[in-house]
Amino acid sequence: MAYRWNLLAYHNSSHPFSAKLDRSKCSHKLACAVKFVDYRWSRNQYLNYTVIEDIFDGLSKEETQQLIDYIVFKYNVIDFDSLENDFNGMNNALTAIEDTYGSEYDIKEDWGDFGKYELMRRQIQKLGYPQNVNFETCPEEEIRQLFDILKRETDATSLQIRKFLHIQPKAR
Repeated sequence: MAYRWNLLAYHNSSHPFSAKLDRSKCSHKLACAVKFVDYRWSRNQYLNYTVIEDIFDGLSKEETQQLIDYIVFKYNVIDFDSLENDFNGMNNALTAIEDTYGSEYDIKEDWGDFGKYELMRRQIQKLGYPQNVNFETCPEEEIRQLFDILKRETDATSLQIRKFLHIQPKAR
């Protein structure tokens, strides 16, 4: 349970990987970040990469760890009460999880240079697109042109460009 992104680690603690966050004693920057997370969460809004980048900017390592714990705890989707009730205790739930866990649940990821997505984002912004452009609403011809531009102007692979532009694979 010591793995950083194991949501079960948040069962007994809101801060299993950092010092407890004391809002009355934290820096102004961290307090603002926590307040912003609360605001987004209360409106059922997720935290995208741009938001994450902004709210973490300027935080110390310790504050970064505290904010990560705060966000993961706040947005945690596990209903611990139901989990304990359904399995007659957390120990039984953990045993069931361990007994049924296997590679069949692994999600295949392309482990590549994710910096290429940032390069594509910058290229799109140079072309005048807003940072939060929804490519799924763009006409197909425009998407083809963007694909060609990104292929020419970046070193991203075709697969990375298709993912970036949300181009769905064609049905066979």
